[in-house]
Amino acid sequence: MFILSVFKDTVKIEPQNFRKNKYDAITDELNQKYANKVVQDIGLCICLHDILEAGEEFVHPGIGNGASFVKVKFRLIVFRPFIGEVLVGKIKCCLPTEIKVTMGFFDDIKIPRALLRELTSFQPSEQAYLWKGHGHEYWLDNQDVIKFRVVGEIFTDTAPKQPPGAPRTVAGTGSGGVGVGGPITDTNPSIIIGGNSSRTPPYSIIGSIQEDGLGLPEWWSNIQ
Repeated sequence: MFILSVFKDTVKIEPQNFRKNKYDAITDELNQKYANKVVQDIGLCICLHDILEAGEEFVHPGIGNGASFVKVKFRLIVFRPFIGEVLVGKIKCCLPTEIKVTMGFFDDIKIPRALLRELTSFQPSEQAYLWKGHGHEYWLDNQDVIKFRVVGEIFTDTAPKQPPGAPRTVAGTGSGGVGVGGPITDTNPSIIIGGNSSRTPPYSIIGSIQEDGLGLPEWWSNIQ
């Protein structure tokens, strides 16, 4: 569910933060920049894991207000479940076309109607789904705990369009970027495409509950 991904970036340290320990200042800046943000083709950044390298601080004459800059190589904890992984969340709402699921820190999960169990129907009066299986009726309703399998993911670039000739950032694949030996992402603001507040989700997950054992846990504890 979580991976470690390696990044390189240039961190700006404002003069009012010079009193801090160098690594504390870098940590604060990186967490402020990346926490709860989606990086294109990488995943949802949670927080800084560690700093691998930090160069000497330098000041650009005539740029900024005397702030210093430092080139940093670091690892972030990233939410990026692999395809086929089973996760547990809560039903946020039921719609005629899909079930929306939240994990508390991440809301952009949907289970399309076609990926629910057979003999499952939407009940408009209840705004919930009803599964008729194993000779019983089982409901899927808001706030129910649900277990699902990840079957797909969608990255949508919601960042402002860059002008022609603007530098492009090379991004890794997330699942291949685990650990120090994986691909390194050189980041700039153009590839940090927002968190859960974006109107169009920059990163969303597609789930399925078509297999036995998936869906509401109590279904299976009651089936003999």
